[in-house]
Formats: sequence, C-alpha cells, structure tokens
Amino acid sequence: CDGQNYYTGAQRGALIDKHNELRTAIAEGRHGTLPAARNMYQLQYSCSMEQKVQDEIKECSGRASLAERYGQNFFV
Repeated sequence: CDGQNYYTGAQRGALIDKHNELRTAIAEGRHGTLPAARNMYQLQYSCSMEQKVQDEIKECSGRASLAERYGQNFFV
C-alpha cells in the first residue's frame, strides 16, 4: 500500500489472517452453533479499500456508507 501510512505490513497481515482464521472455522463448522459453509472464500487485503475506509473515517458522518455497497465488519 504505497503512500498509505495507516497500518504497517504486519498489521495488515494480522488483520486479514485473523478474519480468514475465523472464516475458516465457520466454513468448517467449528465456530459455535453456526452451520458449516459451502462457499466461504478467503479474503485478500485491499489497499484501495483501506483508503476508502480511511476517507470515510475522516468524514466522521456517523454513517457506514461503505457497508451499503461492500458490507462492513464493525466487530473485529
């Protein structure tokens, strides 16, 4: 993510790895009472999405406008 100083490479890796670990556990039926999933794919980090999120944070509108188009995880 050239020119973006929001996260380090290690932080980006940790974020995506933790999401994918949870997604794998859910997909395999190893997470609580959730059923196993058939088509839950691994996520890839997106530098352009990182920039969009940072832009939304700067606006500080209190709305999650990206969630309307992309989906958004507020809990991780």
